[in-house]
Amino acid sequence: MSLDLEAALVATLKARCPRVSPMVAPLDTAMPYATYQHIGGRPLGYMDNTAADKRHALVQVNVYAATAAAALQLLQDMAADLRAHAALVATPENEPIADPQPDFERYGYLQDFSIVGVR
Repeated sequence: MSLDLEAALVATLKARCPRVSPMVAPLDTAMPYATYQHIGGRPLGYMDNTAADKRHALVQVNVYAATAAAALQLLQDMAADLRAHAALVATPENEPIADPQPDFERYGYLQDFSIVGVR
């Protein structure tokens, strides 16, 4: 049995960084860490208007680390892993976007992915 889209996504991200949280991480989370959030997607269905056995999701992946270079490298590694995943069709929607947070002494990068996987 294949993992559903969310389980496959989380397992793939955690293979690079064990600290992965949906939407928001606790403020005391050790770096590096990642968060992800669903930001939309296209509902997939069959001609008879029933739901398909696959889902399409737009997912934003956010990575935070002590340096900008470390955050960018981790995000690029996660992106490569998502693109290579056997059960997901993951396509970046944009290049990484810098998300510096000097008040929290961390650097971040985020990237959106179009992902199709098992419902």
